[in-house]
Amino acid sequence: MKKEDIKSAYSESTDGFHHSVMNALYHLDDKATAKHRTKKKIMKVALVFAVAAAVGTTTVASATGFFGLFTKPVGNYGVNISTDNSTAPEDEPERAYNCNIKADYLPEGFVPRSGPGYVISHLNDNYYSDCWYFMAFAYKSETYNRTEGYIIDTEETEFNGHRAVITTKKPSENSDRISYVVTEYFDDEKIVLRFQFIGLTDAKKYFEPDHDEMLKIVNGISIEMLDKDVYIDHGSYGGGSPVSDYDTYDLVQEGAGENCVVGKSYTDTVADYDGEETQLTYKVVSITEQDTAGELSKEDFYEAGVGISLYDKFFDENGKFISEYTVDELDKLGDGISSLSQTHKRTYTKKFYCVKLELTADKDIENICRVLSTDAFGISSEGELFRYTDNGQIDPIADTGVNNEKIGIKKGETIVIYSGFVTDTDVENDVRFVIKTANGIEDTAKLSLFEITK
Repeated sequence: MKKEDIKSAYSESTDGFHHSVMNALYHLDDKATAKHRTKKKIMKVALVFAVAAAVGTTTVASATGFFGLFTKPVGNYGVNISTDNSTAPEDEPERAYNCNIKADYLPEGFVPRSGPGYVISHLNDNYYSDCWYFMAFAYKSETYNRTEGYIIDTEETEFNGHRAVITTKKPSENSDRISYVVTEYFDDEKIVLRFQFIGLTDAKKYFEPDHDEMLKIVNGISIEMLDKDVYIDHGSYGGGSPVSDYDTYDLVQEGAGENCVVGKSYTDTVADYDGEETQLTYKVVSITEQDTAGELSKEDFYEAGVGISLYDKFFDENGKFISEYTVDELDKLGDGISSLSQTHKRTYTKKFYCVKLELTADKDIENICRVLSTDAFGISSEGELFRYTDNGQIDPIADTGVNNEKIGIKKGETIVIYSGFVTDTDVENDVRFVIKTANGIEDTAKLSLFEITK
């Protein structure tokens, strides 16, 4: 039968008919198991297209308006999500800055950071907190045509009358870690919100996003439209001390850095922002492996965010260093559409080293951090610098007084300070502990590199 004959044979259907068809299709797989949910959900949308085609072009428009969001499978693990009014190329959605996103519900302790077109929330307002977090960004619906990859499950639903798609993601075939993406369409406002619920991991465990809390958060989301786009440029962070003006990593790559000997004293002329020069003598007395923090207090460890010490990431409740951790090692990278990544579990052994330093000055120095800093990284046998490699990683994590006070030196006085770093055993022979001194406010700095001695 020709399309013209179909049109004449079937009159235009009513809105009630459309809704009845959609409602029936929507509940086709109510009793389906999660294992088959993705395919059946996507097949359901394909059936909508088939019914719409059978009753003519007017029905197509009505069906589109009812659903709002379209989903279709792409490869084995991809799902394309677009809106009924999208005319944009795939994966080029345009951010919308003409709305504020309001969260009526957040889990206890979660703090929102928001602005026009976005909201981000972490536990205790801290990215490094021991918890998952979420973020949401607003897009112009006419530009929303996006393919989500690494999908293992897709669920179509509604929140407060707004059509939404929940996708469950998994980074690799063997991974037990999942994340969620929720795409919600505010059709009257012509806005699409894309939520990401992301798990975090540290040396102790993985913190998976809570599915029930995710539903509560999205259900409590509303948007407030603004008169115009309001784009806020957050700029870049500045400030710091003369020492922080010079990147240790770049300087060593450029050939700077003197190989020094543990136990030997070295003297350098240093100066802070005021240009006051001082002769500073420094010596690395020892670099020793420890299974506790030793002379370093918990307050000496760098912060992994406001109020969260790296001490809690690397030491257990009894103060013992956590010497093993297991990660997913990548064997083959998937594209997230036709294939997932292939991984295997690998257990690393790591060590904590404490460094004892002695400092002497011929003039008073009020704040030693203004003229001296410490660092740690690796130099491979090929001369390449690294902090993270396939063989392991190196993390500087502590310095005496770095958080709770400014360490000063009186003229002629010798003080002792401590520093600490963590290294995987596979790369510990490549570690260089670094003392960096600032020679003034010009682009000059001296580096002293110390190897671990056993």
